Amino acid sequence: MYTIDVNFLDDRIVVGGDGDPAAPIADQQFLWIGVGVAVVALAIVGGYYTFLTIRDQALQQELATLTSEESKLKSELEAITRKRDEVKQIEQRTGQLLTLFVGQLPTNAVMADIRDRTPAKVQIRAFDIGAPAAVPGVAAVAPVVRLTGVADSADDVQSFLLLLQDSKFLDGTKTRINSVRPIAQAAAAAVVGGRGVNPLFEFTIEASLTSQNAAQLLPELQKAGATGLVERVLLLKEKQVVQ
Repeated sequence: MYTIDVNFLDDRIVVGGDGDPAAPIADQQFLWIGVGVAVVALAIVGGYYTFLTIRDQALQQELATLTSEESKLKSELEAITRKRDEVKQIEQRTGQLLTLFVGQLPTNAVMADIRDRTPAKVQIRAFDIGAPAAVPGVAAVAPVVRLTGVADSADDVQSFLLLLQDSKFLDGTKTRINSVRPIAQAAAAAVVGGRGVNPLFEFTIEASLTSQNAAQLLPELQKAGATGLVERVLLLKEKQVVQ
């Protein structure tokens, strides 16, 4: 008889041999997902960097354009300033020529304008036009009007000041009250009279004459009755010496 020996161990197929076990499918998926996320992140960072670079270049170009425009505008402003200074110089020379031909503003016209502006409760006792007080470092450019008077109250003096500041013959920015003080009743009784004023306060007001020339004040001079001066200005206008 024959005996058949079957060795099942030798015929068994060994899966995987002696190598490492295969990675699970889930781990491989996570690995590829991580790689994809990294690639996307790098792409986003790269795109944002490119965007910032382009934006920076655009801003630099815009800044250069604005700088150029600023320089151009600065040059134009300087030219305008020069022209304005030239106009001022021409106006000053014109005013000097006009003063040379027609003289200063007539005192009578200034006095008449101030008189018409004086309230009923204010009485002017002294009127003077002279050179301004010397101020170190400041050149005197216009004669100064000094008024001394009495009024019923300090409020009346303030109202008078506002009326004077509105005068075309005076420089409103340089018209101010120097002093206001109450006076004794006995002294007040001694100066009662004139326009029915019952004075209780004594004041001094100082103002500079306007820098405008006679041609610019022609309507006011006509109202003040400065006939001779008005005729001389009209003659100069006719000859086109002044506008």
